[in-house]
Amino acid sequence: MPVWLALAALVSAASLDGGTDADAGAPARTVLDRIVAIVDRQPVLFSQLDFETRVVFIQLGGTLAATARLSDEDYAAALEWAIIQRLLLAEATRLQVFDVEDAEVAKAVKAFAGRLPGDAYRAFLESQEATEEELASILRRDLRVTRFLASKVPFAARVTEPDVRRYWTTHAELAEQPYERVREAIYAQLTRERYRTLPAARKQLEDLRAKADVRTVTSFAPAPPPPGGDAGTARP
Repeated sequence: MPVWLALAALVSAASLDGGTDADAGAPARTVLDRIVAIVDRQPVLFSQLDFETRVVFIQLGGTLAATARLSDEDYAAALEWAIIQRLLLAEATRLQVFDVEDAEVAKAVKAFAGRLPGDAYRAFLESQEATEEELASILRRDLRVTRFLASKVPFAARVTEPDVRRYWTTHAELAEQPYERVREAIYAQLTRERYRTLPAARKQLEDLRAKADVRTVTSFAPAPPPPGGDAGTARP
């Protein structure tokens, strides 16, 4: 039995709050986690999605996302991006391009920690039951995929330093942070937006999905329209 299928069975069993007569009178079982998608036989758990979503928001200045309740719209957009990101990472890995150095990842972790002052950074990791190594893995993937996407954007449309600074100065939640601390996150966000506007982007993603085994297990409310709406609610 594939690992993801065994895990799905385990998680499904944990979600039952009734069952056999032998369970009568027993305390209701607690759902520890659930699978929200499967990408090439690798399950994406809700806990992973929640962690990754909050990381993106915090990177973009939304430090309240460390503890705030997120909406179905947030999760819907984040799940779509989580699937796309994994497909793009697999493609970059297959092509053996855009590797990320450990020193770059360490810098990204330090910048992320700087957005949550005092004990808030460690408290965030503890609340997510996550390690710094797991955070580093997310940031490494984000760096590599961002570079891969940037290579797909025509030179004339690529994100420039003035673009990044303009975004920084026009978003109050970011302008409160030192520019160098949020620069990479803004660049990544703008690169994703530029990539999604390309006519060829949809075709590439359709091709990647066609070659991969992608299944969405959990449905959230429909995601909002693509970037360009409320500046204060930037999503992955």
